[in-house]
Amino acid sequence: MRNDRTVSVLRDACALIIPIIAAVLLAYQLSFHDQRNRAQLIADVVLNRSEHTTDQLASAFQRMAVFEPAQACSKEAMTLMREVDLSSSLLQGVGFVANNQLQCSSLGAAGLIEVGAPDYVSATGAIIRRQRELSIAPDTPLLLITGQSGYSGLIHPALIFSLIGEGDDLPAGTVSYSTRETILYSGPGTFDWSGAAMPADQSAGTLVMGDRLLAWQRSSRWDQFAYAAIPLAAVSEEFLASVGFYLAAGAVAGLAILAAARWLAANQTSLPALLRAGLARGELHTVYQPIVDMRTGRWLGAEVLTRWQRRSGEWIPPDVFVPIAEKHGLIRQLTRHVMVSCADDLKMFITMDPDFFVSINITSVDLQDHDFIKRLIAECAKRGIEHRRVHLEITERVQVDTTLEAETIKALREQGFEVGIDDFGIGYSNLAYLDTLKVDYLKIDKTFVAGISNGMIGTAVVDHIIALGAERDLKVIAEGVEEEDQRAALVSRGVWLGQGWLFARPMSAANFIASYAKVMSTTPSEPPRPLARVA
Repeated sequence: MRNDRTVSVLRDACALIIPIIAAVLLAYQLSFHDQRNRAQLIADVVLNRSEHTTDQLASAFQRMAVFEPAQACSKEAMTLMREVDLSSSLLQGVGFVANNQLQCSSLGAAGLIEVGAPDYVSATGAIIRRQRELSIAPDTPLLLITGQSGYSGLIHPALIFSLIGEGDDLPAGTVSYSTRETILYSGPGTFDWSGAAMPADQSAGTLVMGDRLLAWQRSSRWDQFAYAAIPLAAVSEEFLASVGFYLAAGAVAGLAILAAARWLAANQTSLPALLRAGLARGELHTVYQPIVDMRTGRWLGAEVLTRWQRRSGEWIPPDVFVPIAEKHGLIRQLTRHVMVSCADDLKMFITMDPDFFVSINITSVDLQDHDFIKRLIAECAKRGIEHRRVHLEITERVQVDTTLEAETIKALREQGFEVGIDDFGIGYSNLAYLDTLKVDYLKIDKTFVAGISNGMIGTAVVDHIIALGAERDLKVIAEGVEEEDQRAALVSRGVWLGQGWLFARPMSAANFIASYAKVMSTTPSEPPRPLARVA
């Protein structure tokens, strides 16, 4: 009988201990998969931006090839350089380099500028100079890529890494696949890729280097790959944050809970699945950042922004989950969620100011949805909201049929909605795109606004966008205004509308209403009605 009791105790102990051990292992596996997916997504974003930059660089070299090197700095060549620069949203400038000197450029600086010896020459013959600070762009390390003819592209690293949403501490970059030489990087340190196992028949993968988990994504069109590095400590942190739940589940439910946890692990380790669950559970909510008359400080409207906080307390940045929603067919569901939420809030906002408006971000996928306009009109009708109080901002991350977009935008404007292009110059929103889509306003991306303080390059981009708006009678709104000198520089150029931390951070609808009353009681009551276009 004693032996039977011993066997029974051992059996019961195993029934509890085995599920607990399995639950701990599963928690770690889930944490590892989450961080691997995070790194792969960031690498994909960096590669996408790098490929667009390379496309524009190749186009610039092809266009400049009509001039021989001896004519590179002629008046005609300089004129073409400026045209190429203006039409290339991801190139900071175009110039001609010979004898380790920038002979001339689209930025118009006079005299020879030393650029130093090359870091290396790529397999295709391109001359690479990394992290070069030039007199025309002080405190702004640039990447210079020079073709065999001497024509060069000047690239600001911030335009490659501005969308990863991870700050400056997370290592990411692009590397030549054939030579394994680093092209461009962000964050502390670089990596030795010479011995990395990257099979030629694979387009993506992950590996561990030291204390980092690296994800890489190879270009199918260019001799390069992008990478992102996540500290392995992030896996441990996520594991420690979640292991308690799995321990409890293993102890309470035994093998049944373990089987369920395995099923959940197989179906919910990816960000798309987590986003679907988050939408269903109401984890996503709307916040509002005021759009301000920068001359008076009055709040005239607000941009609707989406925030996602998982049940674990973790915040997922929009720059991560919005591309996931677009890629996996969830963007329409996300847009509907934002549309309904902000429509309820807008009804309250209008009681503060009958001329108040909100700006909603939409994508090309929404513009291809035949029911999008019907749903938008229906939500406004339910609440008695005038269409002119709803502005729609097109965020371009994927290139689509602009003809179809143009038809939908025309229909929206005929219904009284205002339509603008968000983050102008960052995605596919170039001159041809702008001339095809008839819109009401442009938004200057925060990257360019930040560049106002960084010398000639930053201000030149902003001035180009302002000129484009003036030529087409479009309003211009500045995003990411964080410093007083940026506000003053924009207002002096005729840009009156802006948003950014200088005025207020995004906030809930309730906090927005309370803050609105305080701000409006201390500002002049002279906002231009209707809002004036850029001078």
